[in-house]
Amino acid sequence: MLVADLTMAIQLVGELPEAAVRLAGRYWPGPLTLIVPAPRSICTLLTAGTGRIGLRVPDAAVALALIRRFGGPVTGTSANRSGERDLLDANEVLHQLGDRVDVILDGGPVAAGRPSTVVDVTTSPPVIVRPGPVGQREIFDLLGL
Repeated sequence: MLVADLTMAIQLVGELPEAAVRLAGRYWPGPLTLIVPAPRSICTLLTAGTGRIGLRVPDAAVALALIRRFGGPVTGTSANRSGERDLLDANEVLHQLGDRVDVILDGGPVAAGRPSTVVDVTTSPPVIVRPGPVGQREIFDLLGL
């Protein structure tokens, strides 16, 4: 789920693990997705039945404007076919997905040059699920690990 800020994240899921609060305070908005416990009120289609949900505050003006204009979290996913390479700009998305999507909002190329780092903070210590622009050492140092 894409949220506008930490406050919106807390409104969506309730209390967050301390690791999530610390990481969000340092890296949001930015290329960090946090996997947190999902409240029972969130549709299981969004959690894939795991009881967890990914949250991110994008560092893209068009995405933040959309979230704020909508007034709440917006579902988001990688803009590529499953198993295919990561797409880094709107032209690549258009080329790969073509008429399979109704709208492509072009906010420019992916700022960090690759998809967000994904950290699961539902476990202790947290686990990096997908490496990205925010490195493991930075994350573990911030968390005192």
